[in-house]
Amino acid sequence: MIDLNPQVMLLLDRQGVVVRSNRSLMILLGTREFGQLIGKRIEELFVCSDPDFFTSFLAQDGGYLTRETRVRLPYGPERELQFTLVGVTSHGDVRAVVVTDVTNAKAQARTMSGPTRRRPCGR
Repeated sequence: MIDLNPQVMLLLDRQGVVVRSNRSLMILLGTREFGQLIGKRIEELFVCSDPDFFTSFLAQDGGYLTRETRVRLPYGPERELQFTLVGVTSHGDVRAVVVTDVTNAKAQARTMSGPTRRRPCGR
């Protein structure tokens, strides 16, 4: 089922190591093989300016958690990503993470919330 989802999805163990991912993660990160992802820590895949972001994110227990941060992807561009931890329980060995690139949506929101320029009608 994870492979059929168009959203970026990965499964992490309790230490934040990727145990499974889908093709959408490969596309986001610009990799060609699952072997380039499996066994890597999430911090290795998404370089974040806040060194404690993933540690505190993965330390959460209970339900559903969403956080956003800016990361540098392996092929260079900095993006704003939303990470959602799904089905978090203290009993589970594997955690599902959904990643959404919100860079363009955030830029559009900033543009729309900025000052508007008014022009007289007919010009």
